[in-house]
Amino acid sequence: MITFPDATVYELREETLPDDTPQLFRVKHYGEGVRPGVVKRPEIYWLSNQAVELTEGLQWLTYELFRHGAPSLPEDLAKTRHESLYHYQKAFANYIGYCAPSPLRKNYILRKYLNDNSAENPGLDKVRFCGGFTGLGVIERDKEYYDYLIEPPEARYVRGDVVWFEYIDPNNLPTINELIGKPWLYFHATIAYENRAGQFPNGQQPELDIWEPTLVPFISPVPVFWPLKYLEPVTEIADPYTFGG
Repeated sequence: MITFPDATVYELREETLPDDTPQLFRVKHYGEGVRPGVVKRPEIYWLSNQAVELTEGLQWLTYELFRHGAPSLPEDLAKTRHESLYHYQKAFANYIGYCAPSPLRKNYILRKYLNDNSAENPGLDKVRFCGGFTGLGVIERDKEYYDYLIEPPEARYVRGDVVWFEYIDPNNLPTINELIGKPWLYFHATIAYENRAGQFPNGQQPELDIWEPTLVPFISPVPVFWPLKYLEPVTEIADPYTFGG
């Protein structure tokens, strides 16, 4: 895990810094030339195919972060919305999330299958973040890598500049207060639209005109990078729903 100093030192920094100096980068949205024409879909990128086990501690951390973003939800509703966010048929936890039929998956928030010896912890099937996320990282120049966003597939092995991001190590979890104090370690779950991004619905209560965000921690068991061409350097945490300059 790459460890960086407190990000407050970057709010007043100059635009150009040495590559090995941690900087803030905003992840571009689909509609900023990354995946043009892809709309009304979850705006999710994957950085590694390494799965992450949702242990008891990590389940509670994801739930507490979700509650931080959507404090107006009644507790019972928040717990079921959290389960839906990490459901085995949803983007963050494909096939291995909550409610998977076989094997059964333990849910420490809703107290499901905790005494079933055949049940396993759920998981995140890949390392992901959403468009609009502001992360903290360092640049590596002229790296050879696989870019799954390029078509046709035979053209996906390329060379270029990348950014290695700080992330949450699942074996060294922060407290919820520590996580909230480092907004480059979590992101807003977004949906792609033509000229903007929208919220995931998990935190919303439209009947009450409440539109709270869905927050997801940026977790990885391995170091991860993202191509610099899909990023925009910024000097502060960016609005996750608007396009950049």
